[in-house]
Amino acid sequence: MRRALELARDAAEIGEVPIGAVLVDDATGEVIASQHNCVETTKDATAHAEMLCIREASRERGNWRLGSTTLYCTLEPCPMCISALALARVDRVVYGETNDRLGACGTWMDLPSTCHPFHTFSRVDGGVLREESAKLLISFFRSRRQAAEAKRSSKHVTDIDAGHQYGNEIAVSAASPPPPPLSKREIRRITEATANAELRRHQPHSENNALAQRIHISLYRLRGALRRGVPRGRR
Repeated sequence: MRRALELARDAAEIGEVPIGAVLVDDATGEVIASQHNCVETTKDATAHAEMLCIREASRERGNWRLGSTTLYCTLEPCPMCISALALARVDRVVYGETNDRLGACGTWMDLPSTCHPFHTFSRVDGGVLREESAKLLISFFRSRRQAAEAKRSSKHVTDIDAGHQYGNEIAVSAASPPPPPLSKREIRRITEATANAELRRHQPHSENNALAQRIHISLYRLRGALRRGVPRGRR
């Protein structure tokens, strides 16, 4: 179990959930396989420490039957892992901390107690070096939560800064200088257009041309005044 804890620490250092597992030959005491979680590294949901131990030991032995062995793992196996251990004919399972969410050795469900048609575990023991396993898990998930909170806080500050920048841009835009005044030439064009439009609007409804004549006279006088007041070069 000490070796499994070392593997769990190695897993935490690379961002994996700190779970380690070691498979031992009961007859010789030899370690056949030792692994830690590699779910994040391999992007494989089945890459639990127990599953990887089964695969490694099967390659080493050249046989998928792993009888007369004991698996030591730092956390109570999930349903997938305990089922795979049963299929591999592993005799005994020893774990550290209980798994409240997915423990399949009596915490969430109790698969080993079910009469398996092919294989039953000779023994399942829990709570071995439980406190050390629990400390690893608690520390790992606390660090993960703190990192997530720091990331959210950083994003919030960035959004605030962006809002301030946007507000400053609006303020600068609002403080922009007014457009330059119209030149006399532009005033003349606008006046002529307005007078012509007024003439066209009243002409069809007039019984005489008195209004039209007055508008023409006013327009003529305005043109003369503008010519006298505007230098020749700016016309």
